[in-house]
Amino acid sequence: MKKISITTLVLIFAACASKKQPVATSNSQADFDRGAAKFTGYTFDLFTQGHTLYQQHCGNCHGLKNPASRNEAQWKRIVPEMAVKVNKKENNVLTADKEELILKYCVTMSLSREVK
Repeated sequence: MKKISITTLVLIFAACASKKQPVATSNSQADFDRGAAKFTGYTFDLFTQGHTLYQQHCGNCHGLKNPASRNEAQWKRIVPEMAVKVNKKENNVLTADKEELILKYCVTMSLSREVK
């Protein structure tokens, strides 16, 4: 019985420690245009900042998710939950403004699934 428990724990820890390959995400003009049509005052620079923050922080505990794999409502629930976790782990690095940039980036990218 102990061998099974220890083996199970080792496998769980190994799975948690392994990093998944990051998902290729985009920051093209066409992607930005969808976000600019949705968010007033959204600039390409803000879009790019959101993309960078997403890549820097959202893959630290798990592989990066394809932002187009979720819809706007899902991202509005997921991003705040994950920001709390990131801030606990990384000593409050995500301000409300940075969290909003990540959310807008993810929502913008999720709009591409509606276009196809």
